[in-house]
Amino acid sequence: MNVLQFAPVVECVTTRGLEQGRYGQLLDDLFKPPPTGGDDQRGALLDLLAMTSQAVHALLYQIDALGLSLPVTGYELANESEEIVGTAELAWESIRVAVLLPDEQSGRDAFRTRDWTTFNAEDLAHDAAPLMSALEVGGQR
Repeated sequence: MNVLQFAPVVECVTTRGLEQGRYGQLLDDLFKPPPTGGDDQRGALLDLLAMTSQAVHALLYQIDALGLSLPVTGYELANESEEIVGTAELAWESIRVAVLLPDEQSGRDAFRTRDWTTFNAEDLAHDAAPLMSALEVGGQR
């Protein structure tokens, strides 16, 4: 199995090509330090993009462009015994809104019984308006 196909950045080069400078500026981005997050919204967005599934990246860009509050990622919903009963790729705990990936759907009922509004990330890829409305109604500006 070719595991490199799943890596975010892979560049295959030869020693001879490197020695002869055949790649020009093609590899420059590999040798730049990665962008770092900070206290600002842009830094927080970059941090989220680095930690989340690509399935929600378009959503995160839309949320940022609208000036809405960014979510936490990898949210774990616990029951009264502090047992994890559900996870969400994105969550806004203060307004109880969560975006679930396909492999997180088994915990959907646990969120709903605790008065959370849940969204399927795959559905939002086609129409993100319901999530954006929920965030705006929840005052996430």
